[in-house]
Amino acid sequence: RLPEPARRYLGHALAAGTPPYRRVRLGMHGWIRAGIWLPFRARQVIDADRGFLWQATVAGGLLRVSDRYDRGRAQTRVDLFGLVPLLKAEGPEVARSALGRAVAERVWLPTALLPGGGIAWSAPAPDHAVATVWTARKTIPITLRLAADGALRSVSLPRRKREGRRWAEVPFGMEVLAEDTSDGVTVPVRGRAGWWFGDDRFARGEFFRFVIDGAEFSMER
Repeated sequence: RLPEPARRYLGHALAAGTPPYRRVRLGMHGWIRAGIWLPFRARQVIDADRGFLWQATVAGGLLRVSDRYDRGRAQTRVDLFGLVPLLKAEGPEVARSALGRAVAERVWLPTALLPGGGIAWSAPAPDHAVATVWTARKTIPITLRLAADGALRSVSLPRRKREGRRWAEVPFGMEVLAEDTSDGVTVPVRGRAGWWFGDDRFARGEFFRFVIDGAEFSMER
């Protein structure tokens, strides 16, 4: 009973017989913008039942960054040389923003987007599929733009962002520039992401460009 675009995406992303993986470990490198573009290397764990942990060294170790979301709690931390704290952000709004990221990043764990278990699919257009994810805290829709063969071209959602002294929902998204397959799962391996996705402000809202070096899937809970 899935809409055709959703079937096309899941059929492209998951080979027949793929186990229902619940966790993926990613290695990556790329560029992150913090005023200026800086190189980074990072490792990330995405867990369908808990959230994510992203740990990076930036500018050859000048900065160490940790970004996490775990069952309703979130924290972003930046340290100079891993020793001197520069930034520590946490609290309810940080957690709401991180939850949006956790849901959107299921495109690296498409087994966590299979229907049932809090996932419902709709299709507003032949080249778009919307996965609505029910969490313990809110319902989050993510919009996937697809190629004719089901390949992922972009993922986007409204996500919480601090704008001056207040928080607001801002269009956030990732453009997928390349995919690759391992263990029967096809995921993005090159792309760029940022705020105000889909309009003219994305040029200044883009802050993340990545290349995935490896993906390891597991059934761990």
